[in-house]
Formats: sequence, C-alpha cells, structure tokens
Amino acid sequence: MLNRHARELFTRLFAPLARVLLKLGVSPDAVTFAGTAGVSIAALVLFPLGQL
Repeated sequence: MLNRHARELFTRLFAPLARVLLKLGVSPDAVTFAGTAGVSIAALVLFPLGQL
C-alpha cells in the first residue's frame, strides 16, 4: 500500500484526468481495456527487439 504522502501525490496527479474521463463518459472497463491493450502491444513490439 502507498503511504499517506504518496497517496496524496498520486491523487493530485490523476484526479484531473479521472474527472475528464468521467465527463467524457469513459467507463472504468474501457480504461482497463486500453491499458491492457497498450501494454500488450508494447510487449509484442519490444520483446523481439530484446528491450524487455
């Protein structure tokens, strides 16, 4: 778990982005899917290059 100071920092960093995504109607599932797809694509590109 994050300590109190780290939690405050990450809240300040990501709260504005979260508010924008909520206003745009982006669901939490869509954010999870986009993150998973991005990491998977990056791994598929970088692994053959020996960068992982």
